[in-house]
Amino acid sequence: MGNIGKHSEMGVYMIRQAEVLDTFHVHEILREAAEWLNRKGIDQWNFLLEQVEDKNTKEDIEDGKVYLVLDQGFHPAATFTLSTTQNNWDVDLWGMKQDDNAYYLHRLAVASAYHRRHLGASLLEWMDKNLPEQAKLRLDCVADNPVLNHFYQHAGFSWKGYAESPEGEFSLYEKVVGR
Repeated sequence: MGNIGKHSEMGVYMIRQAEVLDTFHVHEILREAAEWLNRKGIDQWNFLLEQVEDKNTKEDIEDGKVYLVLDQGFHPAATFTLSTTQNNWDVDLWGMKQDDNAYYLHRLAVASAYHRRHLGASLLEWMDKNLPEQAKLRLDCVADNPVLNHFYQHAGFSWKGYAESPEGEFSLYEKVVGR
């Protein structure tokens, strides 16, 4: 996957592929993010509040798609899922099976102890530098979260439209990386 590999460094953080033993830590970061969103009235990840462990997260870890970001003390600071393969969600939202040089980013979440350190933006910059040149990085987020939509636009992503799903309306974003 470009220059990402199984381990990489980003300043004081280490980024590595999550292992099955990391499932608890990944889920805890995601659940904590879901609680934070819920307190702000955004129910994007409420399904993570209802489960002890998310089956899809565990499968993505087993498939090598989930990354864990660790601080210098090896404490989990963030997580994200990155794949060159569209999942069913991607196909539904983007309208068809895409067959191009694209990566799909899901579940980018920063542990609350690491909020306000610009870690999310740093991770997007890191992807920009480490994914293959001219690859597309695609993601979606709930359309009714203006802060998150602004965050992705500010990070250089182009808005590609809205997509409807049973869970609500989502904004689609894309960025050509490695230029």
